[in-house]
Amino acid sequence: MPQIGYPTLSAKACRKSCESIIYQKLRGPRDIRLMKFLPGPTPCCTLITVDINKAPPYMALSYTWGSSDLEDDFVVDGKSVAITTNLGEALRKLHTYLREKALMLWADLICINQTDIQEKSHQIKLMNAIYRCAERVGVWLGEAHGNSNLVLERLDKWTNEFTRLTEVCEDDIHQAMHSVSPSNEVFYDSNGKVNPLLWQALRALFHRDWWERAWVVQEATALAPSRTYLFCGDYCTDWCHFRTAIWFYNRVGYYDSDSIDMPFEVTMATHLDAFRATMESGAYMRLLSVLECIRNFKCEDPRDKVYAGLGMASDVLDSDIVPDYRKSLEEVFIDVVQFVLSHPSLHSLDFLGAVIRPYNAPLHWDDDLPSWVPDWRVQVTSYALKKYMDTEEFGSERAYSASANLQRPIRIDGRRLHCEGFEVDTVTRVWSPCWSNLVESEIQTERSWMPEENDIPYILGGTVLEAFNRTLVADIGRNDMTADQLQRGFAVDWKLLNTRTSDLSLLDKKRRIWMLIDIKRTTFGRRLFETKAGLIGLGAAATEVGDSVCVLFGGQVLYLLRAKNNSDDYEFTGECYVHGMVDGEAVKDLDLPGREFVIV
Repeated sequence: MPQIGYPTLSAKACRKSCESIIYQKLRGPRDIRLMKFLPGPTPCCTLITVDINKAPPYMALSYTWGSSDLEDDFVVDGKSVAITTNLGEALRKLHTYLREKALMLWADLICINQTDIQEKSHQIKLMNAIYRCAERVGVWLGEAHGNSNLVLERLDKWTNEFTRLTEVCEDDIHQAMHSVSPSNEVFYDSNGKVNPLLWQALRALFHRDWWERAWVVQEATALAPSRTYLFCGDYCTDWCHFRTAIWFYNRVGYYDSDSIDMPFEVTMATHLDAFRATMESGAYMRLLSVLECIRNFKCEDPRDKVYAGLGMASDVLDSDIVPDYRKSLEEVFIDVVQFVLSHPSLHSLDFLGAVIRPYNAPLHWDDDLPSWVPDWRVQVTSYALKKYMDTEEFGSERAYSASANLQRPIRIDGRRLHCEGFEVDTVTRVWSPCWSNLVESEIQTERSWMPEENDIPYILGGTVLEAFNRTLVADIGRNDMTADQLQRGFAVDWKLLNTRTSDLSLLDKKRRIWMLIDIKRTTFGRRLFETKAGLIGLGAAATEVGDSVCVLFGGQVLYLLRAKNNSDDYEFTGECYVHGMVDGEAVKDLDLPGREFVIV
């Protein structure tokens, strides 16, 4: 039986960890165990069993297991218990703090009987409640190293200054970030530069293993930022202060040079904080959005890519998807699709946007999953096409309506997906896929797609260049340059992109950054294609000549299907944006009868 979201311990290791503890059986459906630290210079504790609704104040610990080897020990109820090195470091640093604050502690390795399969399966259902019912959440980043103290010592000054700038900017956080200039000596030195040691220390903090775990998304967003504490060595700070470090790093990385260079590992902190901000706003978060956020984080057990997100999804009830580690990976992933299809008013066929097909791989590249099932194990920096006009999603205007909001029965029969629709056109030409990430000098792939002649008429009106410029962002961009408000009818402004950063106003820098983000969010992992009729589209990197461009009833966008040899079945290639065909034009104008597609 795998651990709940953490490295799997061998049976021998489990016995070594738990053989000294006499666990009281958890009898109530909401029972949990807490660690009560005892007086004395040597850290030790006793375990108490409580109903989570009646629990005394406690801190829920979020940490990294690291190696699953139990190389450390801790005294529980007078007996030495084997634990991981990282947990041992955390307990020795935190025990004095917890006693001073009169807080108990919840830590999974000790508070859950690792040898009791039934208990572990049940406790995962309470995981969200365990963190939400805590007085505080404690994040253990590890011991001080890599000049981490340089950053932590600056957080108070940075936060106070950023708060002042936010008030000056009438609570516009984005404008406050843009207003931080090299002449501001709270953030920069007297030469208008960032201290290199400080910059390296920031990167090192964001590279720590804790940021990569899928379960931290739930753990670190359960409580308000003022009640979420980060511990690093001897330093302690809340998320409000640490958020300033994330914002400052983004400010320097995005705006202080002609190139955008944000390492993937560092952006994990940015993704987590952005998700936290969305949760703090009270936004209605669909399961698919939560899973998309978690996708790039790591899990020892891939089923946790689903189970770790359940507690954060606004549309999931306890009975909708029940964690069950006896199920196969395919069954767990299909459970997600079944859930989505049972809520067509919220999701329709949106789950198909999460299917990532590898480039230049055989169509049957992954025999353990049907082609229409999103494989949440795949870590990607590409995203599904944006389908809602703001981040709240519930009640939000849908971005597209390629099937004119027509709904038809969709059913799953074993490994086969049955849906209705019709073929619109066939792909006759493809361009090279875009694999360059968010670096301003690396939009060369998109430039190479540009039409050779600018004034050729497009089949559905306007010119081919106009269609191309809108296809690069799938016709969607920022409304008034804010982070979460989107608008249709958006196009790439090449004049703005071709201007040097030093020659732009602060507002135009902001516009260009968001435009680059919108381009890369749309094009990365995709390729431009053209159809027999002359339509221009943007599809998955796996798109090939001969793929069918289809409308599937219930889908917001169009989809690429590939017929299997010697069969009436199809395999799924990916969703696609086709310029001029995403607002129901194929349904209204072509008046084609629907047919059944069987996708395997």
